[in-house]
Amino acid sequence: MNNMMNIGAVVALIGVFICLYLLAILGKTTWKARRHARKQKQAVRVFAKLATISLAPQKLVYLRKIDPLVFEELVLEALERRGHQVFRSNSYSGDGGIDGRVIMNNKKFLIQ
Repeated sequence: MNNMMNIGAVVALIGVFICLYLLAILGKTTWKARRHARKQKQAVRVFAKLATISLAPQKLVYLRKIDPLVFEELVLEALERRGHQVFRSNSYSGDGGIDGRVIMNNKKFLIQ
């Protein structure tokens, strides 16, 4: 009887470890997903910064200095703020492909 209880405790303990391991794996985001989220947050900060710059030439100088991936997110963020439905790509592939899709006036546009 005592031996059966020990086996049951070991099986339960292994089950707990397996559950914790699966939660750790499934809960992790990839570095690409974290980078994508970081670039989206940077685009929001760029919007705030642009609001503080009064002259258009200065805004252009600032925009030329930002990361190209942040600029992509900035374009998508601007379209989203205008009330359009935006679908972002999950990650940046660097292949010159589609960065996102936007629906304007019931028409789908691809953003590259």
